[in-house]
Amino acid sequence: MASNSLFKTIVKPLLAIALLGGMGAVGFATRNSWLPLLRHDAPVASVVASSATAAEAAPSESLLLSDQAIDNLKLKAKAIQPQTYWKTIQVPGMVTDQPGRSDRGVVTPVTGVVTRINYFPGE
Repeated sequence: MASNSLFKTIVKPLLAIALLGGMGAVGFATRNSWLPLLRHDAPVASVVASSATAAEAAPSESLLLSDQAIDNLKLKAKAIQPQTYWKTIQVPGMVTDQPGRSDRGVVTPVTGVVTRINYFPGE
């Protein structure tokens, strides 16, 4: 009689939890096949058909312009040449003393290399 009550109190709830967990895992693994069925914005047949043609209808990387459009936009086509590009930005910062480490330090909110500090005497 003790084994029957043990089955009812411990084993039955554990089996129910394991069954629900297994069903959840199967549902999660197969969500790509049944999740489009829950959408109400498009019929199921068109969802399946659109997924098959999505790769074919991908937007292209090129755009064809007429001669008049090229003239209106004043476009000039040249061959691309790789070259070095430098960009200077102004970053707010503050010069502070770091005792025992250096005479002056620069604190900025951006990681980088400070090559030059422009300042006026007295600042």
